[in-house]
Amino acid sequence: MKTLKLQEDVTNDLAERLRTWLKVVPALEHPPVSLDVDAIADVLGTMWLIRYKKSSESLPVRSALAELTAAHQQHPDAVPLLVVPFMGPLGARLCEEASVSWLDRSGNARINAPGLVVDIGGKRNAFPQPGRTGDLFAPKSSRVLRALLSSAAPMTRVQICRDTDLDDSFVSKIVKKLLEESLVVENADRALVVLNRRSLVDAWRAEHTFGGSEVRRFKPAMIGPDDLRAFANHCGEKGIKYAMTGAAAAELRTGVHADRLAAYVRAQDFGKVLDAFEADDDGLLTVAVPLDDGVFAGACPFDNVAVVAPVQALLDLDSDAKPRARAALEALVYGQHDTARGPS
Repeated sequence: MKTLKLQEDVTNDLAERLRTWLKVVPALEHPPVSLDVDAIADVLGTMWLIRYKKSSESLPVRSALAELTAAHQQHPDAVPLLVVPFMGPLGARLCEEASVSWLDRSGNARINAPGLVVDIGGKRNAFPQPGRTGDLFAPKSSRVLRALLSSAAPMTRVQICRDTDLDDSFVSKIVKKLLEESLVVENADRALVVLNRRSLVDAWRAEHTFGGSEVRRFKPAMIGPDDLRAFANHCGEKGIKYAMTGAAAAELRTGVHADRLAAYVRAQDFGKVLDAFEADDDGLLTVAVPLDDGVFAGACPFDNVAVVAPVQALLDLDSDAKPRARAALEALVYGQHDTARGPS
């Protein structure tokens, strides 16, 4: 169980807030092992499920909401509550969409529970964080997530540095943030284990859109009846570094036919694509120059066509993609083996 023991200062803040609103101080108790929360409390005869996160950025909030939702399914009459040092607008919106109450240690709260409705805003952040490591989903930072989610085994910092071409200082900052938000843990060998792949990927997908510094669509007819293979052959002949992604990657890895094709190419090769093919805003082939070459990490050939790693393909999959394609990629990312087709 990946439960954080609430620090004394957090517990005191939470107790004080509740005392102010309820005129009594509910006792916070350790949760049973079946509940992935930090504490439970009996508040006016209703169980509260409490999860604490050290920031209100998208990833930790989405992770906490997934955990609280799972706990709430076990106890439908309970009140799920997320506690953070300071709740930003994005985190507040995510909580509202998930129907989860929240309060922060800076004095803001939005709680809807039996016998208690609280809506307080406008309090300044009492816990500013100078020198933050930045968004975990940023192009460069996300190399660490991609490496962890692409590996079947736990990874050490040294392995992450090697696989991502990032220096130890940068990787350590990202890893520290992942550990603080209880998104990963270290095993006995100090290797990192992702605690909940699905919630991590879901949070990343919510922030991700296929694209880059340059994005163009091309007519399918420009490359003949077998668009995917013809494009790959052209790239091979011209020395263009590319990798198919999204539904095209799902087709190659699993055999689920793709209605649309998408590929990444390096910035220095984009001109060669423009010179060879006719652009069309309604075209079924989309080619993008990535903001970071980390998207090519883990790419490998399937039937002599370069394909991105499963996690990248899943991120780039269209929202209206075939359910079979999505399910197949999810099976690869969440730990099941690729039995449909193997690398050539």
